[in-house]
Parts: sequence; C-alpha cells; structure tokens
Amino acid sequence: MNSSCFFWVAIKERRIRTLRKQKCIGGIMPKRTADYDEMIAKQLQKDRKFAREFVIVRVEEEDYTIQESLAQLAKSMGQKEFAELVGISVSRVTELINEERKLKVETLQKYLKPFGLELEIGLKKVA
Repeated sequence: MNSSCFFWVAIKERRIRTLRKQKCIGGIMPKRTADYDEMIAKQLQKDRKFAREFVIVRVEEEDYTIQESLAQLAKSMGQKEFAELVGISVSRVTELINEERKLKVETLQKYLKPFGLELEIGLKKVA
C-alpha cells in the first residue's frame, strides 16, 4: 500500500470512529443556524443563570478549562456585552477569546463573579 493510499484509509477510519462516537452520544448533530446562535446569544445576555450553567456544563461535562469556557461565553454573548457585565475593556475580552495570555486566579474570579460563580482550588490524592 503506498503512502497516499494509507493516508486516505486513515482519514476514512477517523471519520467512521467520529460518526460512531456521535451516534453513541445521541446522534449526529445538525449544523447550527445563525438563528440558533442569535437565540443563544440573547439568552446568555439576559439570563445570568443560563450563562452560569453554560460555563458549568462546559467545564464539568465537556472538559474545557475555565478560561476556554469564559472565552466561549464572551464570544457567544458578544464581546461588548461581556465586557460591560464583567467591567473590563473590549480589548481584554479579545485577549481572552484569542487566548493571548493565561489568566491569573484573581482575574478568573473577577470574570466569574457576575455569573454567581467562584473559583475553588483543591487537592486530591492520586495513586
């Protein structure tokens, strides 16, 4: 088998594994529409509890970091709206979304506070 043929077989196998995984977790998701994205953005802007749950689900169930979850929240609800709510500049929100720097614990606390969330750091034993 030549290398280009192997490459295409590997891609096909990856697609099959991905499809199987999607079917196991509830089926293949349809593509989201602009209307859906607008609806989510409006809901995030007007309902802080919804925004809080958005962050919690992304961190606890989808294994995103807190910073990644806040970045997605800011992107989804709108940079200007997130900046006003948190009390920061839009340029800081852009830095958050573009992951230009790692946020300090104090900064994460500040960004989480308007949503009724607080950062908790703990230890657990491993093996």
